[in-house]
Amino acid sequence: QFFVQSNTPENEALAGILTQDYKAFYAGEIKGREQLQYPPFSHIIKIIIKNKEESQARREADTITTALSDAVRITHSNVDILGPASAYVPKVKNYHVYQIILKIIDAKGDFLERVAGLTMDTATVDVDPEHLI
Repeated sequence: QFFVQSNTPENEALAGILTQDYKAFYAGEIKGREQLQYPPFSHIIKIIIKNKEESQARREADTITTALSDAVRITHSNVDILGPASAYVPKVKNYHVYQIILKIIDAKGDFLERVAGLTMDTATVDVDPEHLI
């Protein structure tokens, strides 16, 4: 047994879970993901930049973001770029952390190769991350 407490008991996802109607739950979730172009209808890439100097971390993040915007424009790819922004945990072991989130709906040409080339030396890339925080 378990108890569920919710401010929104009419929530469709919660109702599907509680009634164990997994097909209805899946149908609702997949429809919402398609409308918002979330995976599996896109790919998410999280780019993490760390540096001991906050100004340098921000500068590296800005440089990567500008280059990503240029790559989107040049390749005519359908990509949403979110950030750069300070990470949810902005400092880890004396490193300042920034992140950029890409929602790739349609990568064209050599867009992915450009992303790899931009980030290879200065950032960590997580493709389809388990979480964005």
